[in-house]
Amino acid sequence: MCSTKDNGRFQSVPPNQLADVIGPDTVDELSQQTGMPQQDLLAELSQELPGVVDQLTPQGRPPREDELQHY
Repeated sequence: MCSTKDNGRFQSVPPNQLADVIGPDTVDELSQQTGMPQQDLLAELSQELPGVVDQLTPQGRPPREDELQHY
């Protein structure tokens, strides 16, 4: 979902591309659950998602079994 790394960090994905990836049903459900308008939700997710992916993928790879306990 995130684009390639730039200086060790994943770059954000434009909100419209993120909507295409997660699908309209998921966007609608998340919007309803959070009470956020869909465009605000997608804008926020597109900014926050790269940091989450960075934290969950040490050195750009999925965590090893022994690293999973840190999450």
